[in-house]
Amino acid sequence: MIDIRKLREISVADLALLGADELAYVRRIASADETVFAVNTADGRQIAVADDFETAILAAQEYSYYTVSVH
Repeated sequence: MIDIRKLREISVADLALLGADELAYVRRIASADETVFAVNTADGRQIAVADDFETAILAAQEYSYYTVSVH
């Protein structure tokens, strides 16, 4: 069972590291000329860039990351 009190006491730094080595998300980056898709780890490190969303997801999986949806 999860102790909710301990979750409320987690530091910002610990929260940023939560899943950093396992989770990744894809973010669209648009410029005036093109749109690319960046693959970022849970702590925000960019690990890959792809021309399309599907390739970005495959890149994350290639590096053994679980991809998550972030809203």
